[in-house]
Amino acid sequence: LLTVHSSSGQLLMYPGNAAGTTFDAGVDTGAGTNWSGRSELTSIRLGQDVRPGLMSKDAPGALALNPIAPGGGLDWADPIRFGPRG
Repeated sequence: LLTVHSSSGQLLMYPGNAAGTTFDAGVDTGAGTNWSGRSELTSIRLGQDVRPGLMSKDAPGALALNPIAPGGGLDWADPIRFGPRG
């Protein structure tokens, strides 16, 4: 489960527990704090990418695609925005 911390703008990951019934404590993904105002996060796999990028809606309502960063790790590249800009 991925969420955006409303006050800090951090992207947090909540891994499932071993029993598969709840989530463990949130972990900062290290992907910075530029996630403020993002909603409707979803993963998207483009082509033959091993790991998914992230799609979200930003505060002005534009669709944003954050492809996986080229260096790997748990990080995403800067967003590519589609639609209205505020």
